[in-house]
Amino acid sequence: MHTPPCTHLHHPPTQGETRTELGEHTKAVDAYRAALKAQGGRDFELLQSLTASLIQAGDPQVAVSEVQGLLSKGEEASGYGQVELQLLLGRVYSLWKGHGGDALAIYDQLIKVCVIV
Repeated sequence: MHTPPCTHLHHPPTQGETRTELGEHTKAVDAYRAALKAQGGRDFELLQSLTASLIQAGDPQVAVSEVQGLLSKGEEASGYGQVELQLLLGRVYSLWKGHGGDALAIYDQLIKVCVIV
């Protein structure tokens, strides 16, 4: 009888959550990056967790860069909708001390775009 490999022993999202709860934010970032890579980079929940971990690790600029990089790729290449990425970018800015104005500008732009469409 063939026993399948233990593919579920390493579950990065749970590892990321656990690392976050332990205050190991840099290790949580690594776990979420590994999980995103394993998912082909197209899991919005993991992306949200990654950006939150980056902020908690004291790297909000890296979180912004992650989201802006995906926005610049466009929907098809990134695998994410532009509106959901803009909302995430606004969320990242809102959690970054001193960047509430940037968040509001993004939200205001989204409101204008959504009303026009």
